[in-house]
Amino acid sequence: MVTRLIRGSLLLAAAALAFSLGPPWAWVRGTLDQLHAVLSLLVGVAAAVGLRWRVKQDDRFLKWTAFGCAALGCSTWLAVAYSRNLSFQFVAALGLLLLLLVLMQLTLRVSSGLAVAANTLILLCLGLPIADVLTRPAQVAVVGPEQRLYSYSVAGRDPAAFSRWWDTYRDQWESMGQQIFMADPQGGMPLRLRPDSEGRLFHSRIRVNLSGFRGAEIREPKGDTFRIVALGESTTFGCTLNANDRPWPELLEEMLNARLKLRRPVEVINAGVPACNLEHNLHRLAADILPLKPDLILSYHGFNGFRLLDESLPPVAGSAPPAYQQRPLKLLADCEYRLKLLRFRQGREARPAGKHAVPQDVMKSRYAQAYRQLIDAARTNGITLALANFSMAVNSASDAGVIEFYRGGFPSVYAQMGANELHTRLVKQLAEDNELLLIDTHPDLDGRHEKFIDLVHLTQEGRQSLAETIYRSLESPLRGMIGVE
Repeated sequence: MVTRLIRGSLLLAAAALAFSLGPPWAWVRGTLDQLHAVLSLLVGVAAAVGLRWRVKQDDRFLKWTAFGCAALGCSTWLAVAYSRNLSFQFVAALGLLLLLLVLMQLTLRVSSGLAVAANTLILLCLGLPIADVLTRPAQVAVVGPEQRLYSYSVAGRDPAAFSRWWDTYRDQWESMGQQIFMADPQGGMPLRLRPDSEGRLFHSRIRVNLSGFRGAEIREPKGDTFRIVALGESTTFGCTLNANDRPWPELLEEMLNARLKLRRPVEVINAGVPACNLEHNLHRLAADILPLKPDLILSYHGFNGFRLLDESLPPVAGSAPPAYQQRPLKLLADCEYRLKLLRFRQGREARPAGKHAVPQDVMKSRYAQAYRQLIDAARTNGITLALANFSMAVNSASDAGVIEFYRGGFPSVYAQMGANELHTRLVKQLAEDNELLLIDTHPDLDGRHEKFIDLVHLTQEGRQSLAETIYRSLESPLRGMIGVE
């Protein structure tokens, strides 16, 4: 009898290990897998010991020990199969757990409370795979901008698709950045554009000219060209995704020359730099912007400088949201992803504002000081200045479900919405006090989430809307400054 028990234990243990660990190279694993191997052995031992149940029906200790060892080994096998996305092994382990629960109730006398718990687990073992099959959406094999997986309408209820999009988007952005971004030699900016470089973002070709600006080469001297410099952040630089996508400064230049028929040609230089705010752009004003001899500077700043209004907001740069992990059951993978997002949001939520974090008077903020420096520089150099407020995918009037959708990548979205309202008030007041051109981008853009690929970056439709809004705001002033043919 003892010999048969030992043989049975070894055979069952070998089968469990071979089935769960796979080929020989799979033995080289971490601590979790070593524990898996040991507990799979316990499954075999427990099953072999169970052969004695018919001999010693009254040995409750032996039976509970056998069930305990089997359940522990099975649970560990289930966890490892889940973490490695081994669907077949996960279902097999789930089936074994179901069998153990049924055998436990048939073989042992259990209390009513334990029986309820066991029956609940049995229902979960049966119900989860069935529910997963019924609710699992069709998987998208290739991730690209044409699928609009960034939009609330498409991905708002599919965290797997949304996470796939963002993982791919981050990879594309990093790959592009390696080609066209460089460190600032003076150290005043987070990064600069590498002169005479080229990169790709999905299907979009992004060209940086010899002067270090996105777009065509800049003619020097400018001659009688009326030159506009669009100063801003990545929202001005342009997160173009498709082959025919263009940043809004390029669209604006085309509109001005095609529609107004002015006496002088108009050139719009894209001076947007990702990761930079207004303070950063002031560092490059003397060396990079003023030598271009612009006739008009158009400022479209906002999101990157919100901390200049409210220091309780987290930095714009930081750790990326957690990636979505494929699991044997999509329902469990979705729950896991949402729990990870919750922890991520808690870690990046805006800190409680201190006494001086949000100024009582927005006109005394660091953002206001930076704008005043820009205003003084433009006035000193005889340059017309236009200030634009900033638009985001959501605002205080947006649906709560849409706002929550954006919290996945922007945990402080509610505080950022409040900061944008402060920024809008600031820009309006500065324009009125200094008799500047004010461009209100909100009517056709702010809160129109279908025109954004995230909280702040625009789709091509969004860039077209922004260019149209700016065009309408500049149409009359430019006719007066330049004249028409």
